Amino acid sequence: MANLTPWQLLLWIAAVLMISVPLISILINTIITGYFTAKEKHLYKITSNFSKAFENVLKEFINEIEERKRKNGSHKQTDGGNTNS
Repeated sequence: MANLTPWQLLLWIAAVLMISVPLISILINTIITGYFTAKEKHLYKITSNFSKAFENVLKEFINEIEERKRKNGSHKQTDGGNTNS
């Protein structure tokens, strides 16, 4: 390496850069894609769990209301008519 002329050294540096730049860009692209894929999966998991929990809360709330209606005897069904007349 020490015996190279300046032009040979320049060509050697250019060849190393031509090999290393695509490898570095592929590596960076892979890291960024992996980061955003993991972030997307994490957010999907959080929103999915939140929606399941919210659904369970609503079901329990509805069941509790129906149970109270049955307990109080106020579960009379109406015919849908106008009660104001």
